[in-house]
Amino acid sequence: MNSREQILNYLESGGKLTGLNAFKHFQTLSLPQHICVLRKRGHDIKTEMVTVGKNKKRVAMYFIEG
Repeated sequence: MNSREQILNYLESGGKLTGLNAFKHFQTLSLPQHICVLRKRGHDIKTEMVTVGKNKKRVAMYFIEG
């Protein structure tokens, strides 16, 4: 199973991913690219901007509502 399939399975099972989570779980630095391809294939992946860390950095968090 490739990274894109693993990401889709994770999201479909109720998981939420940021770029850092994707790197930790799936060793990929290209989460936005994977999300773009999955959306083009018809998957309804939502994006929410969240604040993380001490520096209160805003990052994209991806998920599938279910």
